Amino acid sequence: MRHILCLILASLSFSACTFTPTSEIAPPALTAKDLPKIYRAHRGEYVRTIQSGTDTFSLQTGSRLYRKAGSGDVDLIGAIHAAEPAYYQELKRDLSNASLVLYEGVSDENQPRFTDAQREKAMNKSAYNRLANTHGLVSQHRGIPYAQKHYRNCDMSFQQMQQTLQHEIAQGGSKGNAAQQAYNELNSVNSAVRGNNFMINTAISLIGSSHALKSRTRFMLVSMGAGKSEDHGSSPRLQTLMIEDRNAHVINELQKTLRNEPHQRRIALFFGAAHLPDFEKRLLRLGYRPAGPIRWHNAITSHPYSSGLTHKEVQEMLGR
Repeated sequence: MRHILCLILASLSFSACTFTPTSEIAPPALTAKDLPKIYRAHRGEYVRTIQSGTDTFSLQTGSRLYRKAGSGDVDLIGAIHAAEPAYYQELKRDLSNASLVLYEGVSDENQPRFTDAQREKAMNKSAYNRLANTHGLVSQHRGIPYAQKHYRNCDMSFQQMQQTLQHEIAQGGSKGNAAQQAYNELNSVNSAVRGNNFMINTAISLIGSSHALKSRTRFMLVSMGAGKSEDHGSSPRLQTLMIEDRNAHVINELQKTLRNEPHQRRIALFFGAAHLPDFEKRLLRLGYRPAGPIRWHNAITSHPYSSGLTHKEVQEMLGR
């Protein structure tokens, strides 16, 4: 969550230092044997960047089915928060195979129940929706029909995450200090995601007003799959809260569901792709095993050279 918001600001500083005209630049010559070329930091991750043509790069997320004898199947389906419409159509086809979808969504227990108009207003204001609109994408909550009966929110609430950190803060010491830093960051991220951060909103507006900035930011989004999964814009404690603590909560809920609803033949865990490597480890410990290879979906595609990026800029963004 936080790394995409940091990317918005990084794109401005990056472009300020490495601006080139947006006229088309010829890409390096490649032969058929060179393609497709996969850029990925570590094995076992569910997000990657792939080059399928001389000037065609895509960010992909993965999904994988897991099975255990005597238990319902569990399908890990990775996603990102803003992507091309065709991507969400593919994910919907994957999700249609599940009898139950347990999905990601940090709720606010203090927020009164939204009317449809209020929900639409909040969605329009969110940072992800603004970022999506700027780049001709759609936000995840517009691309996926969450109102279906077999979709169930299975995430920690914002207040549960706060309470987890507050308990650690009360203990004091180095653990309490780390929790205090994470607590402050959590509140900042929540505000930014909801569209209440002036700097982020201004950055998105500036990007939207410049073809050069949009081209660079779009390729920066695509190149995320070539980087490390760790979120270096956050403190270590916030990183573990956002992935490991939330995942532990989800797996506990999954186990309750499997016990109490044995008729569920296939349960999809529909979460951000960064959650899936840890989910995989937890499922393996429970006795689940992969029932097939990772299924890859194109989320965002970019043509950086025809957008004016140089080969040096492309390689820098890919971490090469």
